[in-house]
Amino acid sequence: MRFIACDFTPSIMAIWQGETVADYLLASSAQRHVWHAVIAAFDDQSPPHSELRWWLSRTRRKHLLREAYGNCPPGMVQLLSKLGPRSQTPGFYRAAYQAMNRRDSLSRVLQHSSRIDPRLVFEIAMLPTDPFTARLASHALRSNAPLFQVAEICWLGRRVAALTGDQSVLNAVSGSSSPFGVLAR
Repeated sequence: MRFIACDFTPSIMAIWQGETVADYLLASSAQRHVWHAVIAAFDDQSPPHSELRWWLSRTRRKHLLREAYGNCPPGMVQLLSKLGPRSQTPGFYRAAYQAMNRRDSLSRVLQHSSRIDPRLVFEIAMLPTDPFTARLASHALRSNAPLFQVAEICWLGRRVAALTGDQSVLNAVSGSSSPFGVLAR
């Protein structure tokens, strides 16, 4: 149980008490990740555990996410289904919601990824939401820029664009296989 639920083990044990823990273990990985995302959204404000178990077990995934976060961004359930059997940290699920709720080219990068790198999710969630940053980061990711450089490229691109007063930086980066090299020049 601890191997699968990780940080959520105490909550899961309280919600699925006794023999009902089998319901949790037999659920699909995607279903468990949705449950973890819901529990992460509620923090300590969750309803009594018996009611929560009934609600989690009987409600559709998108509706659960909508109730927990206020809406269910396109691709959120699919993103959670790509994570594998082990749970992530509560902060990851909140960051995944933020990243998918951007509804821009960066959330589409996550939607179309075959494997989800948690570091990428956190990186996208922390980036500013303006269109320039989204396009610049999207181009950098498609050019296979190292993940640790994406935020740096975006910051530098925004600074250069502010100094020049135009978006020629974005055009130069989008046509380059080395976005960081273009910005360095």
